[in-house]
Amino acid sequence: MGDLQLYPVSVKTQTGEKLELQLNPGDSVMDVRQFLLDAPETCFITCYDLLLHTKDASTHHLEDYNEISEVADITTGGCSLEMVPAFYDDRSIRAHVHRTRELLSLSNLHASLSTSLALQNEISQNKGSNSADTLKPEVPELDGLGYMEDISGSLGNLLSSPLKDIKCVESIVFSSFNPPPSYRRLLEDLIYLDVITLEGNKFCITGSTKMFYVNSSSANTLDPRQSKATFEATNLVALLQKISPKFKKSFPGSIGG
Repeated sequence: MGDLQLYPVSVKTQTGEKLELQLNPGDSVMDVRQFLLDAPETCFITCYDLLLHTKDASTHHLEDYNEISEVADITTGGCSLEMVPAFYDDRSIRAHVHRTRELLSLSNLHASLSTSLALQNEISQNKGSNSADTLKPEVPELDGLGYMEDISGSLGNLLSSPLKDIKCVESIVFSSFNPPPSYRRLLEDLIYLDVITLEGNKFCITGSTKMFYVNSSSANTLDPRQSKATFEATNLVALLQKISPKFKKSFPGSIGG
């Protein structure tokens, strides 16, 4: 059986960064999306269209059911992909929030495991330690989303050392202002989120068809106007990086590992 031939294809992300994928002509667009979902640079981007640029300067909009070979010949080189923001709807924006919450839980666990494994040898030499003291790593409660409630339970049993969370954000919950009033639905509001950063700052965030942004709401009063600080981004992680220096410092390393 011959080796699978892979060809380098560069990808321009929504932030302008570039990464390189190794693709086979038989890969489907869904395969490419999965590759991007697994890549640290793009794992938090869920709602986008894929454009394929070829060396003859033509551009193709890729449908999920396409195979790469049906659209262009990547074996000759000169092909590149571009991720461009797509519009959110009720389903895709909730899926985006789920994905972000999942990544934040995984980043906590990843950092905890990395720290614990690094200290494993030192701690194992401490004969005074008792296995009964082993702590189960805490994963942030998912506030009614019912998602990944015990992601770390089995992994915690593999380690003899206590695990400590390294948080990126204090909490992200669906706001009591949901669902958006009808007049805001007409202006493309889809959801509202309440966020508390590690700095202790509280924000109400609007998720619309085009972006996430900080609105002007107070604790008990919905004010959907964009805040004067005009924090906005096409995905939730990018917005959190703008409003929380501690999030920006901890999140990329936690995921990229």
